[in-house]
Amino acid sequence: MPSLLVRSQLIAVVSLALAPLADAASFTPLGDLAGGSFKSNALDVSAAGSVVVGNATADGDSDAFRWTAATGMQRVVANNFSTGRGVSDDGSTSVGQLAQSFQFFGFRAVDGGSLLSVGDLPGGLNTSDAEAASADGSVVVGKSRSTPGQEAYRWTPGGGIQGLGDLPGGAFDSGARDLSSDGSVVVGFGASSSGTEAFRWTAGDGMQGLGDLPGGAFSSIAESVSADGSVVVGRASTVDGLEAFLWNAADGMQGLGTLPGSNRFSLATGVSGDGTRVVGGSSGAAFIWDAQAGIRSVQTVLADAGVDLTNWNLATAAAISADGTTGVGTASNPSGNEEAFLATLAAQPACDFSGDGAVYNDDLNLLLTNWGAPVLPLPTGWEGTPPAGAAVDNDELNDLLNNWGAGAAVSVPEPTSGMLLVLIATAARRRRRNT
Repeated sequence: MPSLLVRSQLIAVVSLALAPLADAASFTPLGDLAGGSFKSNALDVSAAGSVVVGNATADGDSDAFRWTAATGMQRVVANNFSTGRGVSDDGSTSVGQLAQSFQFFGFRAVDGGSLLSVGDLPGGLNTSDAEAASADGSVVVGKSRSTPGQEAYRWTPGGGIQGLGDLPGGAFDSGARDLSSDGSVVVGFGASSSGTEAFRWTAGDGMQGLGDLPGGAFSSIAESVSADGSVVVGRASTVDGLEAFLWNAADGMQGLGTLPGSNRFSLATGVSGDGTRVVGGSSGAAFIWDAQAGIRSVQTVLADAGVDLTNWNLATAAAISADGTTGVGTASNPSGNEEAFLATLAAQPACDFSGDGAVYNDDLNLLLTNWGAPVLPLPTGWEGTPPAGAAVDNDELNDLLNNWGAGAAVSVPEPTSGMLLVLIATAARRRRRNT
């Protein structure tokens, strides 16, 4: 059981006032462009979570938008039809597709600067689409039409638009969806001999297929990649339908599961910079995933953190910031219209043993109930931050006290001395029975 010194620390800490608040979770509807029916969709967010791009209805047509807290929602281009797809990590460059002389071209727009068409690949229809940009906006990827068919491309200012080919064996059909921060790794889909298959491309290795999840018809698409290009997320086919996946070189393709619901499917569309948090849609709801807590409803996570979402339905999350705390997507608003949103989710605090996003009484109860127990396998109910050492002991207790109240939407009182004494005594009795 805890030492006398630690018990003294536990009881003494209750003389403190209230624990400091962690950064609170929040939900921000982004509105719509003026004119036409109300509809907006957020599709990407900058690394810092401060710039959002997507498309909205204006004057009866779809228009690409760029949003910041200071400017609100603004058109990216003065055009009757355009769609915003992606934004650079620094927020300076937006990419997407625009209509030009009855043809569709991928565009690259620099905030406060010029609008540039990326052109198209030679030999096919004059069409292209820009899906994503590198950290500084200097590299753009997407898809275009070449002589063989639809083809993934990579664009740079010096080299222009360059086709990336396709996977071997299938009908020629590939498209790029995302790229690493430095633009050296590209992910998307191709047509292999097995079917539609997610790919990862580098200049050295070319286009490499990532396979599929077990069961069901062969099909997978890579949608997003971590900053260094080592973690890829997307969707794949299983016997139960589509399922979100995470891929890395060590473990291959792993399914992320689905949210509960009659329509059991999931697809991953965004990943944090370090590859540890994934967002997407499942069973008609936005989800967030991490290895500790698994797949969770964004709506539930926000509501548990004290965010009022009355009459809102968060349908899908499209992208997430580099640190994994700010996501964007599309929701049904109280009027029943589609509306883009930005949501801030507090990072999982240290010592969140229960995995509910806050350090509070349930974490203390878990710790004391399992005092001295080995950490592998993890004790029942331990779904969050794993213990640091080989057993649950003073290290976890001291860390918990230092992080008390972290992640809570409101101030929470320090644990009372009476509660601590009862829990400590209970833990001691349980440990004696087990020895």
